[in-house]
Amino acid sequence: MPNVVVIAGPNGAGKSTAAPSLIGERLGIAEFVNADVIASGLSAFAPERVAIEAGRIMLRRLDALASARVDFAFEATLASRSFAPWIARLRRERGYRFHLAFLWLPSADMAIRRVAGRVRHGGHAVPPEDIRRRYRRGLVNFFELYMPIADSWEMHQNSSSPPELIAAKEGDSPIRLGNRMLWESIQDRMSAKEEVREYETGIEARLMGVPVSEVMQIFDRAGREARRRHKALGHPIVIWRDGRVLEVPPEEIEV
Repeated sequence: MPNVVVIAGPNGAGKSTAAPSLIGERLGIAEFVNADVIASGLSAFAPERVAIEAGRIMLRRLDALASARVDFAFEATLASRSFAPWIARLRRERGYRFHLAFLWLPSADMAIRRVAGRVRHGGHAVPPEDIRRRYRRGLVNFFELYMPIADSWEMHQNSSSPPELIAAKEGDSPIRLGNRMLWESIQDRMSAKEEVREYETGIEARLMGVPVSEVMQIFDRAGREARRRHKALGHPIVIWRDGRVLEVPPEEIEV
């Protein structure tokens, strides 16, 4: 039975940092489609100018992989609704299993600050208004469209170190809560509260067979390696601490 894995979250959440270790090394999926990488290949110095073309290439590649019924993965903000019916059709008609990992940030402002820092050091730009729209829309769509059709899903807070499990679910098992207060706060903000809640704290959910605790370790290692790079290059990092966004200078980065 083939699998499709989506690494999701707002701009600046760390999707591209976390994905290689999880997708390629642990899950053994050779096909990881990233529109940002495609855009950089089309225009190394101005990838934002070819974002639409890169998106079209990404969609054609995803369709080709799905037609071949092979395992594949891609990253997305989930701001688009169009992937949901497509994934549902893959599950229904081609026997795919859908696995979703969502990297959460506390605010759109934090996402904007992270992207701005990335741009200062040669990364691709995203307009702040697009980041805000995608932040809100991606969370709403996570709850309304993508979470309900996932065979397994998990949400992690990726705003500081180490990352924290917020919630996870596999199959028909109850939701496993890592941080109930935060999970319910996010639901409140998104007006996504469930009428009947079935929660469990003592079970180990899995993402495509990998225990959620191991996924967290993978994300933590990827984050530490990213911090080492920032420190070595003299680049600050943006974190969330005590309810606000902070920029940590390179000499103060803990690795």
